[in-house]
Amino acid sequence: MSEPAVSDHSVEPPSAVDLGRWSEADRAARPQRVARLRERMEREGVDVYYGVRRENTRYLTGFALGDGEEKVAGVSGQFLVSIDEVVVLADSRYTLQAREECPEARVEQVYNDLPARW
Repeated sequence: MSEPAVSDHSVEPPSAVDLGRWSEADRAARPQRVARLRERMEREGVDVYYGVRRENTRYLTGFALGDGEEKVAGVSGQFLVSIDEVVVLADSRYTLQAREECPEARVEQVYNDLPARW
């Protein structure tokens, strides 16, 4: 038996059309995802969900930091979900990106260490 070759597993990279289609499907699914979170919050008696994980940020708001960027982004990309609002936190470096990627959310520009200021 021979060793597998790279060509045995090669796949064409996704096209711009594929990426656009996936992005649109992701955007269309977000309201249902947030609704499920809100249902659970209501069942558990939780008023606000504070999201800090990069994966949850993209999944629930659409805001996407690049690989490794969370190490320098501070609170940018962290978010709050209440019963009637989604708020994405972003410092001045990420405000425009957040507004573009999260049109359904309110983007709140923050500075310095937000939890320390609370």
